[in-house]
Amino acid sequence: YPVTKTPGMRYLHDLAEAKMGYAPDEESALQAHFTNTPPAIADLDGDGEPEVILLASVQNASQTDREKGVALWVVGHDGSRRPGWELPFHAPGYLSGLWDYGGNIVAITNQASVADLDGGSPGLEVIFPGFDGRIHALSAAGAELWDFEYTADAEVMTGGVVIGDLSADGAPEVVFATYATADDKSDLFVLSSTGALLHQLPLPRRGAMPVPTLADVDGDGTVEIVISLKDAEDKVESVRVYTVAGSATNCLLWPTGRGNLLRNGHVP
Repeated sequence: YPVTKTPGMRYLHDLAEAKMGYAPDEESALQAHFTNTPPAIADLDGDGEPEVILLASVQNASQTDREKGVALWVVGHDGSRRPGWELPFHAPGYLSGLWDYGGNIVAITNQASVADLDGGSPGLEVIFPGFDGRIHALSAAGAELWDFEYTADAEVMTGGVVIGDLSADGAPEVVFATYATADDKSDLFVLSSTGALLHQLPLPRRGAMPVPTLADVDGDGTVEIVISLKDAEDKVESVRVYTVAGSATNCLLWPTGRGNLLRNGHVP
């Protein structure tokens, strides 16, 4: 298959510096680091052209300080920045997440989920975890709609969110699980489309590193939440399946960690 590569433009936050290919002060200039970034592809603004949506870790251009949070980028198929996204959205807070933790606990995956959280506003929304213990939700225009603090503990993390209507009321919920370096610090969270906490249930041992899956596991027409646990108990418990009474399967907007059953991050 042919491979199309983004033009060799350095992803410095400042567009003028990026066009030059360098920053006059690389100690203070910010740039993206995409080592742990699976992209999403969606027509974010509804203009008929798909965008590439990337969540990067942030470092200074000299790479002497790599713990500067995360930034969300929206670019075209050719790597050019989309109107309104000339600067990426920067969530600068940092608790942890850039580095692996040891004990087979991996760093946070910088992945964004894309869905229509608010049918009354134009375009799609983007939801992602930062390195700051928060879930962030942005509009198609790059405005932050809300954030939710799920932890203030540097040893509690999440890999990302899934999105679906669990209450059959026409408004989607945001679902995610946390994992930790120690036992009994992890939870399953369900948020409303506006970022309000609806449910928080404890997960055993070190929680769940994978993003949950929303699916009708038993074919009864309702949605279950599937959690793959970090620490399995052989022949006892490796996966948890939570029932959601009153749910329906007709509004699963981003039901897997990578958006769909192909797990390719594409929103058709």
